[in-house]
Amino acid sequence: MTVDSVGLISAAPCLICVEGETREIEAWSGPWPVSERWWSERQRVDWLQVVPVGGAAILVAVREGGAVMEGTYD
Repeated sequence: MTVDSVGLISAAPCLICVEGETREIEAWSGPWPVSERWWSERQRVDWLQVVPVGGAAILVAVREGGAVMEGTYD
């Protein structure tokens, strides 16, 4: 998954792997672009919130073409 320079996502997220288990995503929102470390080495990250079937919402960071789970919501 990628996010282009104007904040458009390449495809809607449909699966997420959490602790080795692949789950379908039933809802998602975002992306929200953020410029991190703007004072030195500017890095762009795009945040998404995804909700897997039967699970709690998950915060996902998309950086340099890769996506990683950053946290969960209760």
